[in-house]
Amino acid sequence: MATTVNFEAFQATREVAEGVVKRAMTPLRKLIDEYKEEPDGAVSVSLTLHDIRSVDADLGIIGSILATQYGKEKVFQETVAALAEENVRLHSAVDVLATHLSDAHKDIQTLSDRLNKSETVNTKLKNLTVIEEPKPSFRVPDVV
Repeated sequence: MATTVNFEAFQATREVAEGVVKRAMTPLRKLIDEYKEEPDGAVSVSLTLHDIRSVDADLGIIGSILATQYGKEKVFQETVAALAEENVRLHSAVDVLATHLSDAHKDIQTLSDRLNKSETVNTKLKNLTVIEEPKPSFRVPDVV
């Protein structure tokens, strides 16, 4: 009976994934080590149906792990792309805000300068004394 794996939600740590890979490779490594002195194609080997099913199941698990990681990577990439777009919009908003703040600062500086001039003029006006005009000393004759 073949092992079935839920491919949609399979999660594995690195250690688990490495263990599955090693387990899948064990029957193959035994044969490779046993015939390592033989040239390629010189020896035919046979595997039991159990070994083939075991390797197939382990490769299925490895494939699931890779698919899950790919899905996570894809979501991560999409999230980073969305954040990059938002970052661009945020930079634009900050640039506009900086321009408005700079303009407002100039306006405030201008108003401050005008207020200082106005206060100076008001102070000078307060310090002025009112001089009454002298009345003429002669009288206009009455017409008879």
